[in-house]
Amino acid sequence: MKTLCLAKRAARRSGRGRAPQMGTVMTDPLSTPEPPDESGAPRWVKVLGGIALALVVVILVVHLAGGGMGGHTP
Repeated sequence: MKTLCLAKRAARRSGRGRAPQMGTVMTDPLSTPEPPDESGAPRWVKVLGGIALALVVVILVVHLAGGGMGGHTP
């Protein structure tokens, strides 16, 4: 089985004539790596925390508006 150098093959196809030098780093300028999240909490913890907070706020608003927890009034 023959091993092909992809850099040389790409150079021949593009017509540039020679492959990039060894040690050359070819990066995609359109893709930038995401910076690591500094908070330390995983994303699923943040999502569940947000859902729990929203649920508490909805229950509190419904209760204060007089529509929920009907057993509290005489």
